[in-house]
Amino acid sequence: MPGLPVDARRRRVAGVLLWGCLPHGAGAAGPDLPLRLASSESGDALQGAVQAVVPFAYGPAAEALAAPQVWCEILMLHLNNKACRLQQGPQGPALALAIARKHDQPADKAHALVLQWQLQERADTRLGVRLHAAQGPFGTTDYAVLLQLAPAPGGGCALGLQYACRFSPAARLLLRSYLATLGRDKVGFSARPGGGPQELVGGLRGVVERTVVRYYLAIEAWLQAAALPPAGRALARLEHWFDATERYPRQLRELDKASYLANKRRELGLGP
Repeated sequence: MPGLPVDARRRRVAGVLLWGCLPHGAGAAGPDLPLRLASSESGDALQGAVQAVVPFAYGPAAEALAAPQVWCEILMLHLNNKACRLQQGPQGPALALAIARKHDQPADKAHALVLQWQLQERADTRLGVRLHAAQGPFGTTDYAVLLQLAPAPGGGCALGLQYACRFSPAARLLLRSYLATLGRDKVGFSARPGGGPQELVGGLRGVVERTVVRYYLAIEAWLQAAALPPAGRALARLEHWFDATERYPRQLRELDKASYLANKRRELGLGP
């Protein structure tokens, strides 16, 4: 699978994603994200990708992200992920994740997703990590998350994150019905084809764009807190992630900070 090209100037673009590359014909960008963003909906498949240059040294960042146990900490920053446990199986490390439909659902009402964790590449100048699951909750299949990391010219890391899944016809119909009614105001980051710069994509492309940006921000928040004393890292990661999502309230705001922190403290066992 080809790597994502790096834009060291961190300029904004958006468009159609073919899994593994950003093709020609990208659409106009939506909000001024400090990263490159692409997404597509094709049949039952949703795909999204971001690229960014992040201000972290490649060596320590790659060493940390090459360890499967940190990925539960990353995934748990997402407001709908309620529990995560690293386990060993016949295919190697896996992350047993509990995903809720809504942020206020408890872990015992969440749905299971077991993501196989795979270190695809580990070198002095390149890291590749893949999470994948054949079956997922809510009528989904073929979950895939791919992280690619490399030193960036001028310092920092070039980070690429790709996310994809497929929806069954019934699940796709149900989600589209929700997005046409209660979720009709939810949008992504890309400009709607043929619309103005503030006319943003909605529907399933909006879903995948919000998801991939949330997970990108989770990786960034984890790396930002990694240099802190161990006792303060968990709460700092939560603070960093929430504050980062608040830069894009139209797309990512679901609840207030106090409620998010209270939910996560309970889910992570951090106390009141």
